[in-house]
Amino acid sequence: MAYSALSWEPKRRGDIYCAPACGSGCTLAEYKDAVKRAETLAKRLGPGWTPRVHENLGWHSRAIDATGFWKISVSREYRTKKLRYLAFLGENDIGGRWAEGADTPEAAIDAVLAIARQEFAVLENLVRAGENAVTKKPVQDAKKVQTLKKGQRALKRRR
Repeated sequence: MAYSALSWEPKRRGDIYCAPACGSGCTLAEYKDAVKRAETLAKRLGPGWTPRVHENLGWHSRAIDATGFWKISVSREYRTKKLRYLAFLGENDIGGRWAEGADTPEAAIDAVLAIARQEFAVLENLVRAGENAVTKKPVQDAKKVQTLKKGQRALKRRR
């Protein structure tokens, strides 16, 4: 007997609008709610943001910026039904190198930028210290060395 892959193309069966591969029993109402959330989010974020909806054990909403580097997901918390936002920044299509959640998309973006900037400062100081070591130049700024060490400790704690 040959195996046939299940389709990820959603099918409508009464109130159900779900892909056979999902099997969650997603509804048409959930799909419409996800589309509305994605469109509202993209509009809130401004020009250049595109709404996206995908299915994976439920309908999920997000907005993607024109570069594709920013992805902002919006979902409802199970118990409170409150909207939560998760911002991703990175070069891949699905998520990102940095991700942070918040109660607003703007706060989630700000949190991601803070983490990315902190990591960038650590990397910049690391490269500078490495260049100085190779060229035998003394490190001239003790504060930069302290920033590097502090940033390295912070990154280790996050992982």
